[in-house]
Amino acid sequence: MFKGPASVRALFISERQMTDQTRISELEMRLAHQDKTLSELNDVVLAQWKRIEALERQLTSMNEDMHNLEQGPVPVDRPPHY
Repeated sequence: MFKGPASVRALFISERQMTDQTRISELEMRLAHQDKTLSELNDVVLAQWKRIEALERQLTSMNEDMHNLEQGPVPVDRPPHY
């Protein structure tokens, strides 16, 4: 069977559309994967940020405690029965 120029062009366009569609599908899959990965990384960063804030509060409290201890001994009141 002889394929004339129109048939060859139609075949080329069909193959190109298939290739373009395949490329688009691949890109869509990559984008979906990257969106999921980005969301997971965002969750990790958020959890780490919360942990850092908690540690900073704890460090501030400990520094205040150390500063208070450096000011001198804590007075101990004697119980009333002494």
